[in-house]
Amino acid sequence: MAVERYAKCSSELHDALNDPISNPWAAGKLWALHSDVAAGCWQFADAYEAIVYAPDEEPLSPRSVYGRTEHQRLVVATKALIFFVRGYQDGLAGAAKVVTDGVWGTYPSMARELDRNELIRELVHPDTELIEYRDWFEEWRDVRNMLKLGMGQVTRSVPGKRARIEFWTVGRDGHAGRLLHSVGMAEIRKALWLSGTLSRSIARRVLKPA
Repeated sequence: MAVERYAKCSSELHDALNDPISNPWAAGKLWALHSDVAAGCWQFADAYEAIVYAPDEEPLSPRSVYGRTEHQRLVVATKALIFFVRGYQDGLAGAAKVVTDGVWGTYPSMARELDRNELIRELVHPDTELIEYRDWFEEWRDVRNMLKLGMGQVTRSVPGKRARIEFWTVGRDGHAGRLLHSVGMAEIRKALWLSGTLSRSIARRVLKPA
């Protein structure tokens, strides 16, 4: 599964950074970001399953759970995971700087290092397995920015099949306007796969610098 693979790859990078001759402080910073992603995955999966695997005889209208509907829980869990995964990318940028510059940096930023850091550029080159990383990162950042701007969101679900969070512009009358983006299980899996693959690639360079 995508979550297990991501967790394994992230742990490999943490262990590599935590080596006494490397940078235990950077390892701690990265592990804190990883813990957020792991917790976010658990919350997302719990909320997702409550909708997708509901019995067929139940109505499509959401049930109340602790004062919130299951659909609202999924919206909140998805939004949190988007922020956590995006934050983890900055941690990966910091880990790459440990390899190339020997320091984590004050505020590592993947948006900045994607073009500046030679290791990141090499690992996400079109000829590598991370050929999709750059486009994905920019798209994921755009989704994160939509959340920061308070874009509206609704869920579309079919019990037993799928559930998606859709982000819409919101007009002055409070009604949804234009569909901007949507996030479902496929997008979450892709985000975790790319994050895990980049984690493992950086870990190999920590253990054996170029």
